[in-house]
Formats: sequence, C-alpha cells, structure tokens
Amino acid sequence: MKTKFFGLLILLMGLIYACNESINGDDPVEKSGTVTISLTDAPFPAELVEEVNVTIDSIKLKIAENDDSEEGESESGFVTLAVDKTFNLLELGNGETEILGDIDVPAGEYSEIRMHVTEAKIKLVEEEEEMDIKIPGGSSSGLKIKIKPALVVNEGESYEVLLDFDVSRSFFVKGNPKKEKIKGFMFKPVIRATNMALAGSLTGKVTEENEEEILLKNARVYVLSAEEITDTIATGKTNKEGIYKIIGIPNGTYNINCGKEGYTNPAGIEAIDISVGEETIKDFVLQKAEEENTEES
Repeated sequence: MKTKFFGLLILLMGLIYACNESINGDDPVEKSGTVTISLTDAPFPAELVEEVNVTIDSIKLKIAENDDSEEGESESGFVTLAVDKTFNLLELGNGETEILGDIDVPAGEYSEIRMHVTEAKIKLVEEEEEMDIKIPGGSSSGLKIKIKPALVVNEGESYEVLLDFDVSRSFFVKGNPKKEKIKGFMFKPVIRATNMALAGSLTGKVTEENEEEILLKNARVYVLSAEEITDTIATGKTNKEGIYKIIGIPNGTYNINCGKEGYTNPAGIEAIDISVGEETIKDFVLQKAEEENTEES
C-alpha cells in the first residue's frame, strides 16, 4: 500500500480550455499559451487506510490582476478546466502524477488556482463502506491554492503546473486508532501549486546503519524552509525498495530531514540546494533507536 498520511503531489494537469468571455470581453483570444495541470500526492501512514478518493469537478486559474477583487462566486477573472473525475490519492506519490487536462489560456500572469472538490471518501482496510468526509469550501468557492511564484504565460508557449496534495497533513483521524476504532476524519486541505519550469526534484534511498545495506520502506523525508524549520514545504515517503522522490520543489535552498518510527537520524537537519530542471540526489542512513538506548545505558 502506498504510504504517507496522504501526501499528494499535484502536477498541473492539462486544462481543457473553457475561458470566461468576461476576461477579454467579446473579443476572441488572440494571444494564448497552453497549461498542463497534473496531480500528485505526498506520503500518508496508510496502514489502516486502503483508499482516499477525492472527486474534482473543475480547476480554475485566476488572473493575477484580479487578486484584489472580491469576486465571491463570480466567474469573472478565471479560466476554467472541467475535470469531473475521482482520484485515489494513495495511488499517487514518489513522482507518480495524474494529468487533469490541458487548457489554452490568455497570455498573462496567473496567481491562484481554485480546486472544486465535490466529494471526498476514505475506505479503511477490511471495511466495506467508505467514510464521507466534509469538504471545507471545496464544493462552493473552491479550495484556494496560491501559485508560488506566479505563473507567467507567454504567447505560443506551454507550461506545466504541479498540484501537490499532501494527504499526510490534510486528513486527521478522529479518535485514537491505537486504542479504539477510527470514528472518522477531519479534512483540512494542504495543497501547493508549483510552476514546473521553475522547479527541480529530490530523490534518493534510505537505509539502516548496518554492515549490510538494509533498505527502509515507509521512511518519511521532509523538505523544510531554510528560514524556519517548522515550515514544511513538501514531503515524501520511501517505497518497498527504500527509494523516495519528491518533485515540483521550487528552485532554492532548503533544510531537509528524514525519519521513521523506531529510528533516529544521526545527521539531523541538513541544508540542500534545489536547482531548476535538475534531480538532486540525497541518501539517508538511519539508526535503530534501540541501539542508541543500549549505548547510553
């Protein structure tokens, strides 16, 4: 089962062009570029969860010049992609993405995405029925996702936007699963949107400190802000081969860390540079927590 508390990476999936005429009046769009939108997931401790199904009705791109407007439910200032599809977020992650669609949009700057989620359900392991999850604003005004930095579309060019749906930080269990049956989940979406033309990726393997190389699955890798280590930018999780991959990380310097229950990371938090279009490789070696306790006693 794919891991991580519902980590979701989201590549801006191809948008099907459905531009509101109010953006440019009744004049036909003469200068446009193409945007592809993809979806991905960050890791989630899914030992008790079999599926996390989210139905996305539409994706909207907001023109930056309308940032200060109070449009409410108005369609003005948006370009809309119809999606109407259900995704199991646990099938995404480790570089896996799902294309939502392609869309031709007027040349200009886009600062925000609105994701309209009409339904969210979680299916637990060994349970037949799915749990319905309440969606905070997802089916009305839509989930607001800032594009950082803003997406600048030039005439005749193509772009790719990644939507990273971090399941691990978006769903919270009601009750204590170690002592009682799960009563339900709270949904507080954590989603980031990245212009892939300004991003790179981070990959590597996680092993146990031992004479022989022991690959660790379900270890979590954290990409943190260089200024504030409590600010999580992105997360990843190792597969059964001990490999992780985090895509769509904006160009820059970050702090990174790795952890797994029952293990410690002797190296602690480290700084790393992510460059545009490049895959940075970083391996981690973890120690069993019991071994440290033995040495101290």
